[in-house]
Amino acid sequence: MDDEIEGRFNQLEKRVSDGFVRMENLIETLANTCAREFANIAAKFEAIDQKFEAIDRKFEAIDGRFDILEGKVDSLARRMDDEVERRHALGERVTKLETLS
Repeated sequence: MDDEIEGRFNQLEKRVSDGFVRMENLIETLANTCAREFANIAAKFEAIDQKFEAIDRKFEAIDGRFDILEGKVDSLARRMDDEVERRHALGERVTKLETLS
């Protein structure tokens, strides 16, 4: 009877030991898979970051062009205002001349 209990205990101990070895292998496989996937994810994020940086540079270039255009529009508006003032002054002179005649 003791031999039978001892045999069963040894079998149980071997099964538990084999289970732990199998679990360690599974954990190691999972860790390696996670490390590989995290590296892939990091590479994809790096590529996305580079694309965003390229987009940022394009927006900065567009902002520069808008600044130039805004300056040109402001200059044109000032020239138009000056022209309107000159024409208004000329219109007042013409009105005065017409009243004198």
